[in-house]
Amino acid sequence: MLRIIVGTVLGGIAFFAWGALAWMVLQLHADTLRTLDNEQPVMQALAAHVAEPGVYVFPGWPEGFQEASREEQQAMMEALGERQAQGPIGVLSIHPDGKESMAPMTFVTGFGLNLAMALLGSLLLAAASLRWYIARVMFMAGIGLAVGVSSHMINWNWLHFSLDYSVMQVVDTVIGWSLAGAVIGVVVRPRKAVKEGEAG
Repeated sequence: MLRIIVGTVLGGIAFFAWGALAWMVLQLHADTLRTLDNEQPVMQALAAHVAEPGVYVFPGWPEGFQEASREEQQAMMEALGERQAQGPIGVLSIHPDGKESMAPMTFVTGFGLNLAMALLGSLLLAAASLRWYIARVMFMAGIGLAVGVSSHMINWNWLHFSLDYSVMQVVDTVIGWSLAGAVIGVVVRPRKAVKEGEAG
């Protein structure tokens, strides 16, 4: 249990440090998060028409779809398909009342999530019981790849997120899990490897 706790703390620190490095120093995502030309009119329109925070898609789902007859539903879906084909289409995560930028609680919550990720990785690594250090790091990298593809590439396919954004998010995720695995793998290892002093 002590090894799991130590691995969780070290892994959480590694996740958090990589996030800061990737976003604030290397700025890996700077070119994939684009801004709107003349954004003020768009922001004013959103403020006027969006009352509740949430994730919105456009064109929106037809109103009254569930109550409509099968023939009406088919006509609604055909009209929606035409609007989607004509564009524009998009997904918006909106907070009409704004959010404090770089709030301290955001960092606290982020580190808490990093610890949860490291705990999960430590538990899975302990269950895998891999003898060789490189295998443990690769195992964690594999988790990162699975997480990245199952979230960001799914959004690329179904919600049409841009490919460069999605690929960079996967790369970021894999590197983060690999670095966490590099530190977690030192302490979370099979008992036999611990007794023999295996470190590589």
